[in-house]
Amino acid sequence: IAMVSYYFGSKDKMIDALFQYRIGMMHQYLSKLKDDKKIKTKERLSAFLRIYLETILNNTTFYKIMMREFSLKTISDPIYEKITELKMKTVQIVDQILEDGYDKNEFSNKVSGEFILAMVIGSSSYFIMNQNMYMVYWKCKHHKEYTSIILKKHLPNVINSIDSILHFNDEK
Repeated sequence: IAMVSYYFGSKDKMIDALFQYRIGMMHQYLSKLKDDKKIKTKERLSAFLRIYLETILNNTTFYKIMMREFSLKTISDPIYEKITELKMKTVQIVDQILEDGYDKNEFSNKVSGEFILAMVIGSSSYFIMNQNMYMVYWKCKHHKEYTSIILKKHLPNVINSIDSILHFNDEK
């Protein structure tokens, strides 16, 4: 505890620094991807979702800490505010990618970034919270093997589902 106080000032400031570091790196990469107009919107969205899911799966302990801290804090708490700010930035990035797709008529059904993220985060949270059961069910010996199965077998299903929703046209 003394080292935390010495280097960061408090537990909350340490957690804030951790969030800034982890999520800040991901946002930098995702912002570059969002602005890369050489790649079709669908591929940018797919790459975004893959990177986002890989980041969560490769940092499950951090993800659990973030969710725990978020659930325990009040709206006026600085950590709650920081997590909210970081989450809102993620939604804005997804919204910008989607808007680009709508502007180019690449998507026929208007869906919010919040909905896309809810699908991805909901499915990834489910796998994270049930990791022990699925490692036994899939006969995984290591976390890397577990992550690989999710990225190879389940991420394509999530991306295809999102793609189907974005291209859904109920007038057909």
